[in-house]
Amino acid sequence: SFEDPLDFQNYLSQSSTGSIETSIPLFSTFALASFTVSGNVKWEDVNGTAHNARSVKVSVFSSTGSILNTGYTDTSGNYSLSFNKNGVSYIGVATYSSSQNISVETASGTVYTYSDGTFYSISSLSSLSVNFELDNISDGGKAFQVHQALHLGYLYYSGHATTTSLLHVEFPSYSTSFSSTSKKIEILHDDANDWDVTLHEYGHFIADELGIISVGGYHYPLQDLTELYGKTYANRLAWSEAWATYFSISLQLVQNASSLNIPNVGDVNYTDTEDWYYNVNLETLATQIDTELYSPSFVQTTFSEASENGIISLLYDIADSSISEAYDILSYGHENLFDFYISQKKNTLSLFINQLYSSVNINSIGKLLEFYHVSSLPSSPSNNSFVGSTSPTLTWVSQGGIGIYQNNSFVIVITDPEGNVLHTSSTLTSNSYLIPYHVWNYIYSQNFDFIQWRVESYQTIAYTTGKYVSSTFSIYLY
Repeated sequence: SFEDPLDFQNYLSQSSTGSIETSIPLFSTFALASFTVSGNVKWEDVNGTAHNARSVKVSVFSSTGSILNTGYTDTSGNYSLSFNKNGVSYIGVATYSSSQNISVETASGTVYTYSDGTFYSISSLSSLSVNFELDNISDGGKAFQVHQALHLGYLYYSGHATTTSLLHVEFPSYSTSFSSTSKKIEILHDDANDWDVTLHEYGHFIADELGIISVGGYHYPLQDLTELYGKTYANRLAWSEAWATYFSISLQLVQNASSLNIPNVGDVNYTDTEDWYYNVNLETLATQIDTELYSPSFVQTTFSEASENGIISLLYDIADSSISEAYDILSYGHENLFDFYISQKKNTLSLFINQLYSSVNINSIGKLLEFYHVSSLPSSPSNNSFVGSTSPTLTWVSQGGIGIYQNNSFVIVITDPEGNVLHTSSTLTSNSYLIPYHVWNYIYSQNFDFIQWRVESYQTIAYTTGKYVSSTFSIYLY
């Protein structure tokens, strides 16, 4: 509370700028003990379009600074607060860039407060209507948009896991990041309009809350991070950043965020429009051209277990319902994949994928892994080839990372038409395998119409990652 009402007025009036509309009934003839203040809170996007502010705090206070009642707006941005007005002659109303789970604050830790600082006489009234519209110019106004982005993330997360943590967000800050030490998200002034970026950082917050030990550092989405850090650190960093980006976009799709009609919100593109320009479509990321303004355009040609963009698209293709691409015949579901992430708590692609195998069709996941160069690519005999009684030699392309980080250890698995394993090779270090004669003679004698084979790849530099399965090739027997 404030000792001097003028101090409270000055505090409120300096916190932010914008407009307030009031509507005071003119026909009240006697005072009632119960008094209600109601209204609506809106915030403005980058185009100046107003949107309902959901779940933001609103308080009614007396001229002495005493809080009379506090509540939160509903999904339509509306609020209604009642209190006993006995002994109260003047009231003020304020809204805050906070909710029960998220608090957007200045660098000093002060929640942004929005009010005109006016105290309204209520002696002869029974109700008062006060509407707020937050601008997109002041830090205080933009703080509400940051809050709304994170509230969307909270709604998604809380629908899948129990969370009681109060998330503190510093805005504006000198960087956009999440600190596992302070447990705080920081958002650049220029990122306030970029929900994709804000929700990416929320993805890091969730990983930390789940106990997933992540790493941070400089990362470039189009780069194989082993070039910067070597395998151990690169694999963890690529997974951490890729998951956060995928999470940002997938939660917006599940929440039908496009219906909010906010620029760049709810589509399949990850967009950073402010401090640098980055706009990639997760559905077609494999062929995207980098359009960053500050470096030459570059077409991604190499994916791997340490490639941020590769993992982003891999996760998206595992989950999405679109199976229009020849390599994408898997539709696991975004929410199912998020539940799996929560249950498994893995911090590299290798650990995550190896747990996922038991929940998906091996051929389907293999097609994606080989397309994104994570697993090896079967070569010959080509798929659906015909082979007779002579034992064939199987060949494949290693793929994997760049240089020494290509896949370098392999196991061949041969199955019958039902997927039952007929033969598993010993560990191989070359890219070919002559099926042993006695093995082929046995397989051939079983009179199968066809058999199937796949490559299971590993990368053993620094530590072993894999197995990464390929798609399944068929061999017809004649």
